[in-house]
Amino acid sequence: MLIPANGETPSEASFRLIGDVANTFGPPEGPFGTGVTLDLGSTWMVTGTSYLTKLTILPGARLIGKNGGAVTITVDGKTMNAEKPGSYVGAIIVTPA
Repeated sequence: MLIPANGETPSEASFRLIGDVANTFGPPEGPFGTGVTLDLGSTWMVTGTSYLTKLTILPGARLIGKNGGAVTITVDGKTMNAEKPGSYVGAIIVTPA
């Protein structure tokens, strides 16, 4: 059990607040990041903004947005063709259009 700095046992209300966390994804900081490789037959349904440092789209893979819509990919601020195979490294943002 987690004991607060004042030594008192937490109340039920404060105990529930300890776990009340909303995670918000953002661009990676420092040398760490996430890479994604989509191979032949892969489909990535992009439902929200994703931040990557490496993206490889092999021939036959596809990215689709919510409800089958389009996807936007930017690499270091430059818009790329989401339907074209390729490999990208940098500050990559993938969003459903």
